[in-house]
Amino acid sequence: MDKEDPMAGNRESNWPFLGPRSERPRVIVVGAGLAGMAAAHRLLERGHDVCLIEANAFLGGKLGTHDARQESYANDLARDFGARACDGGPGPGCTREDCCASRRGTDPHEHCYHMYLTWYRNFWDIMDEVWPGQDGQARRLDERVPFTPMPNIFVLRPGPDQTPLRTVNIGSPWTALTNMFSGLGQPHDGVLFFQGMADLIGTPSETGGAMDRMSVDAFIANEAFSTKTSRALDTMTLVEAFAAASYLSSARSYQSLMKYGARLPEPAMWLAARPTEEAIFTPWLLHLVRLCGRFSIAWPEPDATTMPAPFMAADRLAADLSKRATPEDTPDAATGPEFRLMPLTSLVAISRVPGEACFALSLATTDASPTILPPNQPARLTDSGLPRRFDGQVILAVPPPALAALAYDQNGKAHPDSPPLAELDQSLADTARLKTAAMMSLDLYFRHPLKQRLPRGITILLGSNFHLTLLDNTQIWETLRDDGPATPPVLNVVASDVDGLMPIARVPGGTQRIVEMILQEMQRYISFDAEQDILHCRTHLQTNVGAQLFVNEVGSWQWRPRTLTAVPDLFLAGDFCRTPIDVVTIEAAVTSGLYAAEAVRRRTGRGHPVGIRLPDTYPVAMMQANAAALRPASAVAAAIAAADTAIKSTYSTLFPPRKR
Repeated sequence: MDKEDPMAGNRESNWPFLGPRSERPRVIVVGAGLAGMAAAHRLLERGHDVCLIEANAFLGGKLGTHDARQESYANDLARDFGARACDGGPGPGCTREDCCASRRGTDPHEHCYHMYLTWYRNFWDIMDEVWPGQDGQARRLDERVPFTPMPNIFVLRPGPDQTPLRTVNIGSPWTALTNMFSGLGQPHDGVLFFQGMADLIGTPSETGGAMDRMSVDAFIANEAFSTKTSRALDTMTLVEAFAAASYLSSARSYQSLMKYGARLPEPAMWLAARPTEEAIFTPWLLHLVRLCGRFSIAWPEPDATTMPAPFMAADRLAADLSKRATPEDTPDAATGPEFRLMPLTSLVAISRVPGEACFALSLATTDASPTILPPNQPARLTDSGLPRRFDGQVILAVPPPALAALAYDQNGKAHPDSPPLAELDQSLADTARLKTAAMMSLDLYFRHPLKQRLPRGITILLGSNFHLTLLDNTQIWETLRDDGPATPPVLNVVASDVDGLMPIARVPGGTQRIVEMILQEMQRYISFDAEQDILHCRTHLQTNVGAQLFVNEVGSWQWRPRTLTAVPDLFLAGDFCRTPIDVVTIEAAVTSGLYAAEAVRRRTGRGHPVGIRLPDTYPVAMMQANAAALRPASAVAAAIAAADTAIKSTYSTLFPPRKR
């Protein structure tokens, strides 16, 4: 007697697409972050039917934008704080327009502020397509819309209303003197910092070599010339770039970041002039709609009016293109690829069907975006259907924890007779070894302008608990009104060291306590009244427990998976995957998506090759010569540093400070 087929009745010819089965290759991309979007983009261009599955109700993953209407706990937090000012009517300096629940519900929130570096070649290529210049031509570097160049990074020392210190285009030889005299340390500390960077960039490295097994701290400790202050500058750079401790971070990955930046150091970065939903993902989604012949959204709720604005805009554009379509100028459903978007949908399990060239996939819809929920409030599965067959290609563009869960069948099996993916490919099993770290993001809306306006750009609170950095969005976002110094700031405050905060987030009332702790730490640097100056009804804390960052940890390269897997028709993408970029960045995510698209294209044989551009770097020999040329000055700087330390030590011994 034949064994009963566990997926009997689930043999739809074209699932998960709506249109009739075509001759086009079919691809499911799981994860609509940068990697998944980039893969979907290039595959649609090459005539593949693409189904993009996303667990959240927004696009972009850790780069995406959401609002509090998607988070019930955010409203609870706002009520906890706002009760002191808003119960019974507006508080001091508060208006109904500023404090009302409708404003709180539409405030944009992001994983954190983001830096877009000049050497992100593949990311900027896509943005040039999404935001073309006149006549469809690529924009010049200084015309990037909607991004603003940002050469400066500022530093605030403890003490209310200190004058900010400014660094300009770190890594550029043209601003080296400016940065040496920035006030972050003595000029000789700046010389030694640049010597360390030159030595790092000029050190030959190879994949999986000694540099990958060495931490940044270990590399700096082996430097002939360094001081406590010059080492602190390295730590500050790492916190800003990696949000990770220097004793954990791979020296090879840090080297990659430095050598790419040294080649294109001006401007140091770009900042989005709007929330990423408006600056990146809505126009990108609309661009994808224009590439396809048929577009549909599988919104899990019966009321389509509850869809977020980007999805509604895409739906309207697709309807408009359908009305105006002609065989001569616009691909119709019969000739153009199909693009189906499935938000609030999670891939629960995936298996290869034994004896068949297809996958078994288990999908489930959720009631909320899982990556933005607090640690004690997981998303609920609202609809989990039977496993279905899919005989196309699958790209998993999900973070390491989610990938490990799928590889080990932690959520159950998609097919009872199929082994876990981890048994079919050791690299999938090794993803469980990859480390991730959370960072918390706090949005603060002020009622009044600060006594001393914060600088325009990313600002580091030097020596702060939780490694705090912040950005005043009123000076960056075009969507917020900027009336100069009289403007109440809208701050995004990022805590990069949250190991001590995470246990608090898991207890009742913990998020409120964390906000109070961060505000208290901020008051060491900035003068404000935490009760009277902040619109607490709009305060928003995002713990990012479900959207942790991959850590370029020492020795992690050997565990990072490649795009290709040993499982037929299964491909991987994400900033943690092995690519020439190495360092976890926006560019690494985009590049991995392009590699996945090219791997699928080679498998299907459809379309022209996917173009992938790698960052330019200076030759190693040139950087070694530069490091050697700097050593005489570094020797003098080290001698000055040693003499300065000795003099200060002797003085403090002879004239100890008086006890108060």
